[in-house]
Amino acid sequence: MRLINNTVFQTMTFDHWMPDDTEAAVVIVKAVLYREGDAWAYRPGQVEFQISDLFDDGDPADTPLLAEQDIAPGKAATDLLIRATAYAPGDTPLTDWPVSVEIPDRLRYGFHVRGPSIWTRRSTQSAWSLSSPEPVEHVPIRYDLAYGGHVVCDDGSIDVFEQNPAGLGYAGTGTLEHLELLAPQIGLLPELLSAKPGTEMSVHGFGPIAKAWLPRRAYAGTLDEIWQATRHPRMPKDYDLRFWNAAPGPLQIEPFLKGGVPLIFGNLRPDAPEYRITLPDISIIGQSAGREIAFDLDTICIDIEPIETRHHMLTLLWRTTIKDAAEMEIEMTSAKTDA
Repeated sequence: MRLINNTVFQTMTFDHWMPDDTEAAVVIVKAVLYREGDAWAYRPGQVEFQISDLFDDGDPADTPLLAEQDIAPGKAATDLLIRATAYAPGDTPLTDWPVSVEIPDRLRYGFHVRGPSIWTRRSTQSAWSLSSPEPVEHVPIRYDLAYGGHVVCDDGSIDVFEQNPAGLGYAGTGTLEHLELLAPQIGLLPELLSAKPGTEMSVHGFGPIAKAWLPRRAYAGTLDEIWQATRHPRMPKDYDLRFWNAAPGPLQIEPFLKGGVPLIFGNLRPDAPEYRITLPDISIIGQSAGREIAFDLDTICIDIEPIETRHHMLTLLWRTTIKDAAEMEIEMTSAKTDA
C-alpha cells in the first residue's frame, strides 16, 4: 500500500486481523493541537505515536493508566478522554462539589468530588462512621482517588476490586479487621455519603480504563488454553471491538463524533465554573482510484489541567481499516472549516 499524506498530521499504518479473521491495513492519523485564544492551532513538529500503554509509577496491575496506546485495529465508538483537576466554585475551600462534561444533545456526564475523609470505628465489632470531609480548593480527577483498591490478605493473596484496583475505600477480607480506612474522594454523592466499608460503589472519572480492568477486560473474549493453542496472536472468537475503547462508558460516544461540536466543562477550571471549547471542524478524507475512504474520529484526548490555557492540548485520532490494500494507492487530505 502506498500512502500519500497531503495533511500536516502524522500517519501510521500496520496490518491487523479483523474480527472476521481477515487481515486488513489500519491507517491512523494523529493531530496534536494547542489552545490559542478561542481556537486550536497546529504547531509544526514531530508528533510521536503512543506505541504502548503509559501507566503512573508503580505496578501496572494496580496503578492508573495515564495514556492509552494509539495502536488499535478500530473502536466501536469515539473515546472522549479528559485530563483535568476539579476546582471549588467561588475560589473558596469546600467539602464537596459537582463536576461535569457536556456535549449538547450528545452527552452529559458528572459526579462529585470531596475533600479527604476517613471511615473509623472503635473496635472490629463497632459500626463504621465517616468523618467530615476536609475543605479543599481542588481535587485531581484520578482513579486512585475514586472508589476501589486492592488488599494483601494474610495468606499473601491479593484481593482486588477489579473495576479499579488503584482506588480508595475497598474493604476486602484483609481490611475488615482495620479500625480506619481512607474513603474515596470521587463518585456519586449519595454513595459517598451513605456507603460503608464492604459496600461496593460505582467508579467515576474522566481518564482511560486499563485493559486489565473490568468491565473492559470482559470484551477481550475467552483467553484460555484453547485460544492460546489455536488462535493466538489473533483475538478470541468471542472478542468484542469495544475492548479497544478506553474511555469510561458514559464517555464512549456513538455514532462517532465529528468536529465542530462544543464541549462544556463544569468546575474544572480555577478561573471559571464553566469552561467552553469547540472541537476544530476537521475531517480526514481518503481517496483511492476514485473511491472515497472514510476515517472515523475515534479518539479525543483533552488536557485542560494546566492553569494557562495556552498549554491546553487536544489530541485527535482518526482511523480506518482497508482490506486488500497491498496494491492500493491512497491519497489523504484534511478538510477544515473552523480552526
